[in-house]
Amino acid sequence: MRVPEIEYPEFREKVERFDSSFREYNFCKGIDGGCCKANVSMVYGDKKIISDALARGDIKKWVVKRAQRRAKDPKVTQCPFLGRDKKCTIYPHRPVHCIQHGNGGIPLNVDEDIRAMAKGSKATIKTRDLGTFSCKDCALAVDGEAEVPAEVVLKSVFIRSNVSRKPSTPLNTFILRELPVS
Repeated sequence: MRVPEIEYPEFREKVERFDSSFREYNFCKGIDGGCCKANVSMVYGDKKIISDALARGDIKKWVVKRAQRRAKDPKVTQCPFLGRDKKCTIYPHRPVHCIQHGNGGIPLNVDEDIRAMAKGSKATIKTRDLGTFSCKDCALAVDGEAEVPAEVVLKSVFIRSNVSRKPSTPLNTFILRELPVS
């Protein structure tokens, strides 16, 4: 099944709408920023969102300087934008990968399950049949018998396939090489 690719602004809007519409199917259990990894993939539009927010003053320069120090430190394994309180310091401007984090999952039998869902013959999928979760800790907290609506799974597949098709930059590379702070 071919998933349509769309331009970034519309894509981000869909991801944000998906995130707010299906919160009950978000598998992230809020483990104090444990899921917030240092080098998530960012697409071009994500970089522009963050750069524009910095230029407008929506992201403070000290936040970026701190993130740059943390991005240089090989001992830091969590996102450089994660605050001391374990909350995201750029939350409204975070990358699409972060917005989508925890939502839905990719079926283990992708082609077979997606075809069945698209035809309407499979209205839900058990979480044990989903192969991609946010992180190990969140996956362990998920009830394998819980059922996720096909709509949630299909949107998750749509988002992840669009992210994987776009040229990406690791977050730390962007912070260190492309995010200017004067």
